Amino acid sequence: MTKDIEAIYQKILSDIITLKIRPGTRLKEVEISERFHVSRTPMRDVFKKLESDKLLVIYSQSGSYVTKIDLSGISDIMYLRTVTETEVMKDVMGKMTPHDIEILRHLISSSADVLSSDGGERDQKVASSFFEIDNDFHHYIFEKDGKAAVLDLLNSAFPYFSRYRFLTFYRDETEIHKLLNIHNQIVDCLEHQDLASLDQVIQEHNYSGLNGIEKVKERHPDYFI
Repeated sequence: MTKDIEAIYQKILSDIITLKIRPGTRLKEVEISERFHVSRTPMRDVFKKLESDKLLVIYSQSGSYVTKIDLSGISDIMYLRTVTETEVMKDVMGKMTPHDIEILRHLISSSADVLSSDGGERDQKVASSFFEIDNDFHHYIFEKDGKAAVLDLLNSAFPYFSRYRFLTFYRDETEIHKLLNIHNQIVDCLEHQDLASLDQVIQEHNYSGLNGIEKVKERHPDYFI
């Protein structure tokens, strides 16, 4: 892909991950081409890349559709992220300064502010803000350990998992506050170099997304397989 076409791919990818383009939506090459003022030929490469990302299914006769969310393979990616994050946080423990801890606490506080601003109604805009701060939280830790590229690789390799993560922010307020509490526990472990508690906290963090997801499925059954 050229640089310009890569930018188009990244934009559509982001829109799918953050549910601006919802599961089950039909994408038409001609409409996307007109939107970005490019020919249909490079758009075929974009569609093929989204198909390889497991975010688009292309039917030769009926068109291309954004895939619905399949929870069956999510646990495998959770396992991989758990192992990776645990090792990174073990490495970074002795490198965190009081200033680093303050930044992480501020990101958690910012997440809470976003949550309190939605009046209990989780919409796409609020979820996007929460998602962005959550990504910043994890990226800061990986970057502090010199492993930002590892996190970027995980995200780019499994974009359908990023879409699942985004959807978890549609859970009810109780579950989201539990997530913020786990983030505070992670920072506590880093601040006090509490290696004994770290494994359990990271595992709880990565698998907590499944808590409350059934209620999301009830509200948005058309998003899921």
